[in-house]
Amino acid sequence: MTLTRATNAATAPHDLTSGLGARWSALRCGALLALGVALVAAFVWFRPVAQSGAGSPQFGWALTTLTALYVAACALILRSQPADGVWRWVELGVIALIGLALRAVVFGAPPALSPDAYRYAWDPYVLAHGFSPYTHTPKSPELLGLRESAIFPNLRFRNAPTIYPPAAQAMFLLAYAVAPLNIFGVKAVIEICDALASLLTLALLRRRGLDLRRVMFYWWAPLPVIEFAFSGHVDAEAILWTLAALLVNEQRWRGSRVATGALLGLATLTKLYPLLFVIALVRRRDYGLLAGLLGMIALGYAPFVWLGLGSGGFLGQYLSQRWVDQGLLVSWLDSALAGLTTAPTALVIADFVALALLSGLIALYRWRLGLDSVACVLALSVAWILLSPHIFPWYLAALLPLIALSRGQGAAWGERLLTPTAWACWTFTLLVPYTYILFLPDGASGLFPWMFALAAAVGLAPLLDTRTRASALLALRRLFAAPTLAECAQLWRSQPSPEGGDHR
Repeated sequence: MTLTRATNAATAPHDLTSGLGARWSALRCGALLALGVALVAAFVWFRPVAQSGAGSPQFGWALTTLTALYVAACALILRSQPADGVWRWVELGVIALIGLALRAVVFGAPPALSPDAYRYAWDPYVLAHGFSPYTHTPKSPELLGLRESAIFPNLRFRNAPTIYPPAAQAMFLLAYAVAPLNIFGVKAVIEICDALASLLTLALLRRRGLDLRRVMFYWWAPLPVIEFAFSGHVDAEAILWTLAALLVNEQRWRGSRVATGALLGLATLTKLYPLLFVIALVRRRDYGLLAGLLGMIALGYAPFVWLGLGSGGFLGQYLSQRWVDQGLLVSWLDSALAGLTTAPTALVIADFVALALLSGLIALYRWRLGLDSVACVLALSVAWILLSPHIFPWYLAALLPLIALSRGQGAAWGERLLTPTAWACWTFTLLVPYTYILFLPDGASGLFPWMFALAAAVGLAPLLDTRTRASALLALRRLFAAPTLAECAQLWRSQPSPEGGDHR
């Protein structure tokens, strides 16, 4: 009996802790489910409001409700440890099902905030009849017989050729093969890309040893639900290929470097800007990646060589347009050059030079201080956003998986936090949907630059701490200190190569 009492006394604290842990996990899962159901209900409210357009008096309130519920759910995840046992899978199941429900609520509504998806349905229609969308505009006389009543009346920029690169055109053709001239066929293919992107985010989270629940940063975010499930933007495909390249980049199997380059090439053939990410993925003597990248780009453009590439479609006009929705740095460049020249090409050249300088600085940071590949892609994305001729809300959805993969410094609590850069980017993704209101004819477009200012303030806030400032200054000194010849050789030897070695 004495032995039995001693055994019970020894196991009682453990049982009590386990019971409290299970009870806390159940309560937290219930809270997460409640927030998710409220978010679904908010999207039920948002759908008819969005169909009325961003000018609806309720649009801002509905968007604010969505954002507040999403932030509360993410805060619950960041402030807690993952559950153990069955509750871990219950939580992940809740996250997965709520994300699906959010998309199901808005999927059946035709796009109302942006008509871009109608162009996605039109381009393959033109291709299927033997014409190139890079050389023929919707109003070209040769296409007069192709005009119909479902898609053509909803097109914008009817006097301009397409802007979408070959991989995007391939996805449009896939949707056309399944459901010709059907806007919901286009949205279905985009939603498949959206769902696959979330699965790749989960795979990367697991590989990096991070909390799998962080997929919520992407899967529950209002931005991809509105821009992909509701508006049907092609950016979901670019996100898919970029995440696939990041995942394969960490593999060691034979041919993985060629596959990484090919996947990066597909991302580039969808939205062009992922070409910058070669800085984050390339390694020493990485001929396989370069061969895969250049080979995929050549393969993508090959069919259009004989069909007609024109001058790159609408790309030149897109780059030279100057509206209010500019990246912050390109807006400054525009103001600086205004007194010198009004030629649009001058600003385009200045924009590219500034992007090259920023990208070079990020590359230096990667090679000198060992910047992680995911963090490097996030930094390059920030550089592109700062210098983009236009900032549309759907562009910012690409940041969300990278934010989820961001890893803070320090102990277990630090690992659950985000980096300052990720906090800044997340702030901007929360604010940018409000540009639908700011850029209305009677809106307050002058407030747009303040979105950059608020995001920058969030990112720089840690510098108020003395130790953080000292660490930042030390990193800058290390970055710009002139290395000796021996240090350069050691740095070069330490970089991973496709044959093996350190695959950080």
